[in-house]
Amino acid sequence: RRIVPYRPRPALSTSPSAIAMGDVRMGEIAEKPLALLNTGTAPLSITALDLPNSRGFSLLVGDDSLVDSDDPGRVQLEPPLVIEAGALVSARGRFYAQSARPSVTDLLLFSPISPGGHKVPLSANTNAPCITVSPGALNFGGKIPGSTAVVEVDIRACGEAPLHLDEAGITGDAENAFAI
Repeated sequence: RRIVPYRPRPALSTSPSAIAMGDVRMGEIAEKPLALLNTGTAPLSITALDLPNSRGFSLLVGDDSLVDSDDPGRVQLEPPLVIEAGALVSARGRFYAQSARPSVTDLLLFSPISPGGHKVPLSANTNAPCITVSPGALNFGGKIPGSTAVVEVDIRACGEAPLHLDEAGITGDAENAFAI
């Protein structure tokens, strides 16, 4: 028989294992809790975080944003975030909707036990209808007063959910000079 010495080891898990923010309107913020758990028998050091293609996502611990869309790429944590054996750190995933388009990425948590990163999938606006309008601004050029000009506008659904357009209109100072 061979006797193998006991070596305490950290083990990272997250709860939930993925965060779905649901549908978030443009300009609004949604947050969901994320528990970082050390289910091992030795302290765990999270040394870096990454949110590749973050598109509005961030990770907060307390009031501190550890990584967000303003800091794309891998962020080294100095000092590392240390989670004692059997303990957890309460974090929050945050999503700021910069558009109505679906946004999907992975939060990667790096540690000596996960040099390739522990992955937490993040998503928002994956079930909401999405609209794109092209061109984004209309230019009629110079026109003789009293004449009519037509500019084509392309309206399309850009998400997986069906898009139902109930109404279209023009607002602002020139709403009486234009028609749809």
